[in-house]
Amino acid sequence: MRELFTNKNLKKIVNVYQLKYTNGTAPGFGDYLRGCFFLYQICKYVNIEFDMIVNHPMSKYLINQQNPPTNINYEKIEWFQGDNIEKSGKYIVKYINYINTINTDTLYTFLHSFPSWPVQSESMNFIRKSIIPIDDMKNYVTKTLDDIGMPFGGYSIVHIRTGDNHLLHGERMDYKKFNKIISILRRYTSFEQKYIVISDNNNLKLFLSQKYNRFVSYNKEITHLGENIIKTDEGVKNTLLDFFIMSRSSSIVSMTPYGHGTGFSKWCATTYGIPYICLKI
Repeated sequence: MRELFTNKNLKKIVNVYQLKYTNGTAPGFGDYLRGCFFLYQICKYVNIEFDMIVNHPMSKYLINQQNPPTNINYEKIEWFQGDNIEKSGKYIVKYINYINTINTDTLYTFLHSFPSWPVQSESMNFIRKSIIPIDDMKNYVTKTLDDIGMPFGGYSIVHIRTGDNHLLHGERMDYKKFNKIISILRRYTSFEQKYIVISDNNNLKLFLSQKYNRFVSYNKEITHLGENIIKTDEGVKNTLLDFFIMSRSSSIVSMTPYGHGTGFSKWCATTYGIPYICLKI
């Protein structure tokens, strides 16, 4: 399929993460990272450059993203909204046909498609280097771990996403879902391991850390980094705190009500090579 790429003008594709595009608002940060893996693979496949720009309130906390280029018309960036969840060859053909129509040397875009091939260390290293936290964020992570008595790298993560209705609208979790979470934890966590509970439900985190010795948590305001609903800078910082604390863990057990999983922990695990399991609640 490589020979299908016939565009002599296009030299580079840049995946841009920002709050809004010409045809929609951004999904979550994990979705963006997933799209970066896809585009890294495609660009390498057709022998052009790939890069990442975070033009988003979170950029101030990332070393290589603090000063997004100013010579780009961010208001004109379009979301390429394709669904390749089955990672089929047809989707690759569709995307190559699309980039054949681009008349500039650099395409600034947003895409959150799934990688077409198994993720390799080369792409993992590239994406890690693009989202290195600033010293203030690193210190915030270290202090939070110290505050809850967690050794550096000596813990696992339980990531429980109870759903956007809770995070965005404050909806209470029903009793049936709560019981299923407890059942999963009994089966998939070990009494010999320490776990940090990360969740969009602070009441659930508090209950688990008080009820079971192997679970600890911290209570900080978080937000959804997409959906154009960011309320405070503190929420952005604390959501990145969750992300970088996950990035230092030895394994992640994730739970979500969504059949498609939860990108926030899945693509953190993929980026940093962390063993990962996702279970539906």
